[in-house]
Amino acid sequence: MDPPPENKTTENPHATGYATGYATGYATGYAACTAYIQLFVHKLWRRVWEGRDEQPLRIEGDGGAPGILQKWHDFWHTGPSKIADGLFVGSAADAAYAPNLNRDEITLVVNVTEDLPNFFEGIGYGSPEYVRVPILDTPDSSFQPHAEAVKAVLQKIKHVRENGGNVLVHCLMGASRSVSIACLVLMEDGTDCIAEAVYAVVKSKRSPARINVSFMQDLKDKEQWLLH
Repeated sequence: MDPPPENKTTENPHATGYATGYATGYATGYAACTAYIQLFVHKLWRRVWEGRDEQPLRIEGDGGAPGILQKWHDFWHTGPSKIADGLFVGSAADAAYAPNLNRDEITLVVNVTEDLPNFFEGIGYGSPEYVRVPILDTPDSSFQPHAEAVKAVLQKIKHVRENGGNVLVHCLMGASRSVSIACLVLMEDGTDCIAEAVYAVVKSKRSPARINVSFMQDLKDKEQWLLH
């Protein structure tokens, strides 16, 4: 059977500027500007000055590691990827871009970072609910010390999806930590129990996926730490 087609947006989701989509629900111009300022500060300080030498080994595609221009495109312009019914994966830029959340009717945002803010949390009626798995994406990172948080998040995602809601899972790039959570969701759904096979499904729908090799090991060892 051919793999499902990659989910792609039909237009640049970040190119319309601040004039479109911010007048409804939680998508206000002030909140959007604040979210992007927070994101810019995080990118500039944490990634450029603190984290550039802490990159882990990743499972790369056939083309190898992407260059800086491709990473820029992946971060700002790919848009949220639909992995399964009610389940989207995206970057922090997607989580900070309110029209995406409105368009995809996101009711739950899963923030798989230790330090990125929950951009639209508590700003008023209609804003999504937020949950967090506080983990870094470094060579020695693992989901296993966060097993209880992961279990709670998986249960929350299942509940929201079963009740017709949509979930956005994001990290910084939407390539590793969030992809790992999406893989766990599919494994819990019974899509497949083989980590590599599930990752291939997610990768086919989320082209920027480049999972940390440590997280792949977590997926392989899921029954040892997540089911106990």
